[in-house]
Amino acid sequence: ARNRIQSYCTTIADAPAENSDAEYSYYFAKAYPNEEDRRQYVDKLVSIGEPSFGHLALGALVRLNAVQMIWTTNFDRMVEDAIVRLTGTSSKLNVATLGSHVSARLAMAEARFPLYTKLHGDFQSVNIKNTAKELQAQDRELRDCLTNAVRSRGLAVVGYSGRDHSVMDALRAGIADGQGYPKGLFWFVRSEAHILPAVKALIDDARTAGVDAHIIQAETFDELLGDTLAQMPNLPAEIQQIFDERPRRITNVPFPSARGSWPILRTNDFPVIEAPSVCRK
Repeated sequence: ARNRIQSYCTTIADAPAENSDAEYSYYFAKAYPNEEDRRQYVDKLVSIGEPSFGHLALGALVRLNAVQMIWTTNFDRMVEDAIVRLTGTSSKLNVATLGSHVSARLAMAEARFPLYTKLHGDFQSVNIKNTAKELQAQDRELRDCLTNAVRSRGLAVVGYSGRDHSVMDALRAGIADGQGYPKGLFWFVRSEAHILPAVKALIDDARTAGVDAHIIQAETFDELLGDTLAQMPNLPAEIQQIFDERPRRITNVPFPSARGSWPILRTNDFPVIEAPSVCRK
């Protein structure tokens, strides 16, 4: 199906090339030229979302003060919902976004953490930055805050392609001739993911400058954050209880009666070369 869609896209005269960093903003603007329509589309999608296991694990890390700052190009409220679930309140969470009353710069200066910054705007804001033209005019203060943050801390990038030039420029400025990213720069990708040249160049430039920078494979956001949380010593019982309450990922399936038809598992289209040797829960 993806190949069929891509073959159609190549017939559009001014369409960007496959895997171009302009693809996302180009097709979104084509589908919804009006800013209000884009806002309503995003609003509809995110209103039905719920925090995943990874979001809750991130909320737990925030509660344990293992994570103080989070930066995102997303519009949804999953991180806020997860932090409220794990901490029981939103009063201590500083959310900085376009047009908000919370200043990311002031929060950083006064060490008011946790700080959650939405670089592209909140999904309910009319200022959502989601086309190439809008991204170029993205609020400079938020980008400057991102640059200042990574110059004094480390950064782990998860689930982000690196398509936004404004964000990538801010991360590149954070290298600061090797003085930035004192705790390292770690860019996580799926094993089969296409890594943009801009991301490779950022990591290469950081390493050349002496920064501990790496591209690391991780299958999913949930697994990565779950594994990270599992390394935290003496996890409080109330946090462990929240994760124990989540739906089980395995279900006891009863064997069918002798009256059922066989085989239960049909493999019509591929041969079974060997039995699996690893089982994961």
